[in-house]
Amino acid sequence: MMDYTAAAFVTPITRRGFLPQHLLSLRENFRPDWTVQNLERAQPFTRVTAGSPSHQLAVGLISYLWAEAPAVLAADEELAALLATRQDRIVVRPLTPRAAHRVYVALASHIRVDVTLFHGTCVRISEIRHANRAGLDVRAVDARVEQGQVSA
Repeated sequence: MMDYTAAAFVTPITRRGFLPQHLLSLRENFRPDWTVQNLERAQPFTRVTAGSPSHQLAVGLISYLWAEAPAVLAADEELAALLATRQDRIVVRPLTPRAAHRVYVALASHIRVDVTLFHGTCVRISEIRHANRAGLDVRAVDARVEQGQVSA
């Protein structure tokens, strides 16, 4: 059974308040697997598999770029090189801290992210802080058992 371990709402920074346009969901079993769902248009969701459990917030966001902002992705050769197309899926290559930083910087002027972390997630609070330091507005709630709200 796959469990959802994180959910992130993505809101364009041109909108005021909490009016998300996309939902990113992280499921973890053998490999972390992100789905990107547009909340405003009826269309199939996009599924992207992570090459490793590291830097999952950045993996989710690069999944968003692949599905909904390919022009931003295409404008940065290094970011585009992080994705590999397999026969049956899209895979994000294992990310380095530098690559994760590039993802956060590329999106900082485009979106705001509201993320909730659930039991068993491989998304770390340090990733959220890293994204914030890179200029991306990420707000987090830690909903794991025996955890409280996080001011990241």
